[in-house]
Amino acid sequence: MNAWLVRRAKAVWLLGFGVVLAGLATVLFFVCQSLLPGARVPHLVPQLSTAWLEQATRHPPLYKFSWLLAGVNAELAFAVLGLLAMILGAAIARRPIAALEAARSESEDRLRRVRQYMSDDRIEPYIGRMITVSDDYEPR
Repeated sequence: MNAWLVRRAKAVWLLGFGVVLAGLATVLFFVCQSLLPGARVPHLVPQLSTAWLEQATRHPPLYKFSWLLAGVNAELAFAVLGLLAMILGAAIARRPIAALEAARSESEDRLRRVRQYMSDDRIEPYIGRMITVSDDYEPR
């Protein structure tokens, strides 16, 4: 596996992880705003107009949910978008894991071979059953 592919996989994983963190920040912002109502920061989140809510509740399928739509605010919309961003970021971060695992396995295998072949008790690679040869044996 070449180094360019490994760098690209790491970059894609970091991008996905960054998207997850950005989504987490918006969800945590909503949770903090919900748990601490006195600590609201109104200038960070735009306010939604209530005109579209009133018009939406007049339509037959939605008039039963008017109580639910009346409580909708922009913070909840940003939190839902943040949750969707977290799901998308997790999907992006999951894709290069196989390539990263293969690169890690290849690197560990290479280091294992270096340790085995450079030591005094050198182990030669051999496929088949082990053959023991005594020191006093001379071939004919």
